[in-house]
Amino acid sequence: SRFDTPLLFHRPSVAQYQVGQNDAAIQTLQTGLELKALDLENKAKYNFTLGLLYKKMGNKEEALKYFKTAEYGSFRNAAQTEYSDISL
Repeated sequence: SRFDTPLLFHRPSVAQYQVGQNDAAIQTLQTGLELKALDLENKAKYNFTLGLLYKKMGNKEEALKYFKTAEYGSFRNAAQTEYSDISL
């Protein structure tokens, strides 16, 4: 079986998020962003998820920062929508 590095940190962060461990999920994603193996699409995924976490926690400034960074590939439209919703 192939070891899928880009998902190594994303999957656990989603599980942490789902059980309300937001700080742990943020730390997991930030660690994952340091991986050199991440392509731009996966970096966008990590940044988008971080934006959602910060939005959920009420930290609009950090959410906006991560949504702006997530504006790439398949996450472009969703990130722009989230960014617009917060900055209105």
